[in-house]
Amino acid sequence: MAVLITGATGFIGGAVLRQTAATGQPVRALTRGGVPDDPALALPGVAWVTGDLRDRAALRAALAGCDAVYHCGGFIGTHPSERDAVRAINLDGTVNLFELALELGVRRVVYTGSIFALGVGANGAPPADESVAYNLAHLRSPYVQAKRAAELAARDYVARGLDIVTVYPGFCAGPGDRHLTSSRLIVAYLRHQLPGYLPGGLCQIDVRDAAQAHVLAMQRGRAGARYLVPGHNVTYRAVFDLLARLTGRTPPRLRLPLAPLDLAGAALERLTRHPLLDAGVAELLHHVWWYDDHLARTDLGVTYRPLAATFADAIAWFVAQGVVTARQAGNGAIPALDATPAPTAD
Repeated sequence: MAVLITGATGFIGGAVLRQTAATGQPVRALTRGGVPDDPALALPGVAWVTGDLRDRAALRAALAGCDAVYHCGGFIGTHPSERDAVRAINLDGTVNLFELALELGVRRVVYTGSIFALGVGANGAPPADESVAYNLAHLRSPYVQAKRAAELAARDYVARGLDIVTVYPGFCAGPGDRHLTSSRLIVAYLRHQLPGYLPGGLCQIDVRDAAQAHVLAMQRGRAGARYLVPGHNVTYRAVFDLLARLTGRTPPRLRLPLAPLDLAGAALERLTRHPLLDAGVAELLHHVWWYDDHLARTDLGVTYRPLAATFADAIAWFVAQGVVTARQAGNGAIPALDATPAPTAD
């Protein structure tokens, strides 16, 4: 039987699509805009079906004959004006999918969860695992709020008998981020838009490794389980140091304070719909997003490629797409350094 992939034109969903199609399994990909004209998505064995997570009739038709689903679809929006769309797609659309999957007897759903819906460890504490208590209710981002509500809905459907395996990827990087879903900081650095480095840190994973974790979750995950796949836990300074090495620049030495970033985010949010920094993004910078992937390594056997390889491939892709110039990329289009930065003090 076929597998349905939602969000197949997105960053993570597209990577899942390519890996799933490569196995020869029949794949059905849900899209709102008809067959995409992106050559990277023109894959044998993929049937594109037009539909929307908010349209239950179209979703039912897309699910008919599928015994498994990768639910990667969603809408990342942090601007207050996007609140209704964010909730309708990430929460209401997800509930529609779960309800129909349960009704139609879908064998397994692998759901792309969010670390923002799970919780975060205290700054300076060991990386959090899947048992972390939710502690992010103070975040105002519509996306965070919608993904938390969808997280709770997923747990309810597991209790009702639907086999949902949730995968929580770290911040994804690598080639293929057409909408700059999670690569805005990298692109801003390449464009010389960041005068220094940020305090704190994040978990950074290659989108291809995140996709492989989804496939492994479908194959090996325990029924109803939740798996963190953060990739590499690194400080922002280590990220920018590595980007500096790849581009041949001098590493940034100015540590940017957080308070002005909060003010700047609030101001930019009022000026434009898609700023590099808004109030929601600024809030996230107050936390260190580091996680423990012991369960995913044990159950799924996840592995990660070196972060330098991920960044080098991303930079080369951005140059090829015209997102940054070859001059801005510096040495970044050459083969990657075989090294991964260790977490460093910021």
